Amino acid sequence: MGNADLALAQAGGAPLLALKFDEEYWGQREAFLKAITGSRFDALRVAEQFRESAPALIVGWLQRLAFDLACHQATRGIRYNPDLAAAIATIAAGLDRTETLRFLRHLVQLQRIVSHPLNARLFLEQLLLSYSALLRSHLGRVA
Repeated sequence: MGNADLALAQAGGAPLLALKFDEEYWGQREAFLKAITGSRFDALRVAEQFRESAPALIVGWLQRLAFDLACHQATRGIRYNPDLAAAIATIAAGLDRTETLRFLRHLVQLQRIVSHPLNARLFLEQLLLSYSALLRSHLGRVA
């Protein structure tokens, strides 16, 4: 799969939007998704690391990841992050489907307020702590 295929997937199939993704976008996306899909995910550390990033970008990346987690649980498919197929399969395997869908719905609701003036750092911390809680529900099921 080429970078164009990944850009098109990230853009949800919208080619004009896919053309807008620059090197900075790809670098931030890779760093963020690596940080939240790794085995040593620490919500507050990641929030601090990405505190200067636009909240809309972070919510978008996390929403696309959550969609892929839910999609993989239901159909074994991945729409937005084919480059993370292995990590998504691993994470999705133990997550509760209802909790995954609840988290995805929460992210969709956050899209309504993400561009309003807010304390971006607190917003990001709360968002990543919510994601961490989803992952902990996975750990609780494994134990």
